Amino acid sequence: MAKKKQSLFEDITQIASKLPWQTSLILAIAAYVGFHYVAMMPPAPVQPGAANIAPTLTGVLLRTTSSILQYVVPIAVTLGAIVSVFKRRKQTALHNTVAATPSRAEVT
Repeated sequence: MAKKKQSLFEDITQIASKLPWQTSLILAIAAYVGFHYVAMMPPAPVQPGAANIAPTLTGVLLRTTSSILQYVVPIAVTLGAIVSVFKRRKQTALHNTVAATPSRAEVT
């Protein structure tokens, strides 16, 4: 069966949901700080000439992408942390139920 195609946002959320929620929150904060740092970097001075346009446009593209990702990535990772909390609660409840139930060997 073919795997359902997911967006990058869903992939990030799924990866973060497999981590402990504390780790996901630390990653969310680190992602925000890192992308915010890049987004707030001052632009390099523009030098005239066609040969200097590539570095200028690369810097603009990098800062613009970082200014968007500084919000998107932490939101995705935080959603993954929330999913991780609910998964962990469900697993704990299941474990407690199974631990409290006598096994077949004890019953017979």
